[in-house]
Parts: sequence; structure tokens; C-alpha cells
Amino acid sequence: MADVTAGETGVFGPDNLDRLEEFFADHGYATLRGVFDEADLLGAEAELVDAQQRLAAGRLDPRHGSVVLDEPDARKPLLDLAHRYHFQTAAVVFNLPEEVAQDRARLRAGRE
Repeated sequence: MADVTAGETGVFGPDNLDRLEEFFADHGYATLRGVFDEADLLGAEAELVDAQQRLAAGRLDPRHGSVVLDEPDARKPLLDLAHRYHFQTAAVVFNLPEEVAQDRARLRAGRE
């Protein structure tokens, strides 16, 4: 497999999950590449776009757009969904500018 992380800050391949976890804990964001094929990514993207649209329209519980990942019981249905589509769960990636991710990380309790 080609090195998917060459020269990119916060970008990790599937063989670097320990480093990804450390980086995410420190910075509040990380990108995982080289795990899924194009068809799986397109399917997941379509579901995520649909969820975002439902959230923006007020038809999705707001917690699914913010703190659900901090609640172990709330996380289970999302993990079940990922497993149903044969997705391995190692990280959540938000397509946000680095500055936005860092600002949000600073707002979380316990962040310095």
C-alpha cells in the first residue's frame, strides 16, 4: 500500500491507528485514509449528507450532530450501522477547516 500520509499533517493510514488516536486526542481532528473503496465511500457519504440535511431541517435529533460520540449508549446504534455496512470504526472524520476543528476542540470540557 502506498504511504497515504506523506507530508500531510493529521493524515494517517490504517497501519497508523495508534498515532491517529494520539493526534486526535491532542488536536480534536484527524483524517484516516486508505481503508475503504470508492463505492463504500460514496454510500457512506450519501447517508451522511442525508443525515446532515435532516439535522439542518430539524428532522434529526440535534445530539446526533454534536455530542453523541461522547455518550457510550448513544454510540451503539451508530456502531451497529457501521458494522452492518462492513465499516471498521477507528475515528470520526469531519471535513472542516483545521482552524474550525481546533476552535471546537478548545471549547470542549477538559481541553487546554
